[in-house]
Amino acid sequence: MGGAIAAALAIPFFILNSLAGLAGGAWLLWLGEWRLVLAGFVAAVTAPFWTSILLLPSLIFVAPAAAFAERGNSFSAVALGLLGALWTYAAVTAWCLAVFWYVPQFLGRNEPMLPFFLFAYATATAPWAMMAQKDAQAGGGEASGFTTSAACIGCALILGYVLIAARPNFTTAIWLLAVPMMAAYLLSAFIAIADGRRMTRYRF
Repeated sequence: MGGAIAAALAIPFFILNSLAGLAGGAWLLWLGEWRLVLAGFVAAVTAPFWTSILLLPSLIFVAPAAAFAERGNSFSAVALGLLGALWTYAAVTAWCLAVFWYVPQFLGRNEPMLPFFLFAYATATAPWAMMAQKDAQAGGGEASGFTTSAACIGCALILGYVLIAARPNFTTAIWLLAVPMMAAYLLSAFIAIADGRRMTRYRF
């Protein structure tokens, strides 16, 4: 049942992730919004650089967490790991919200909203999707994939909200992204705590 639901959700998100940037970018170019498209292109090209810098503070917790894990102190290891993950979730959330605030600044009075917010969705999520794909190719990526999935869900909710709401406001958009991100973080924390207890129980 869960696998069927996940597969059903994966199809529309695959289509959205694949086409949002191309369709939104081409439409914006047709509207003459080349500066916005150029800004999104630069953000995408430089993503490996600035995402690494943005997430650098989370690495402070990696070495101490690994040291505690080697000593068998799973509680401290999990706690430090969750602090690092909290920074990652906060950074991803801040980036996505910044994009959804910045892109509408280019929206003219008589211009359609759809291309702007399709492009905003792509610009907000693409850097993290690329990072998750790179991590997966390196043999890991479960954590980054989890974070990226939550970001995609939240950004998709914002996209749908601004298209159907009569007078969308940014506060509601914040909550539409924050709730999936908080839920994903809490779920990842629960999984990490459960794994830590299991490691402690079977440690000889």
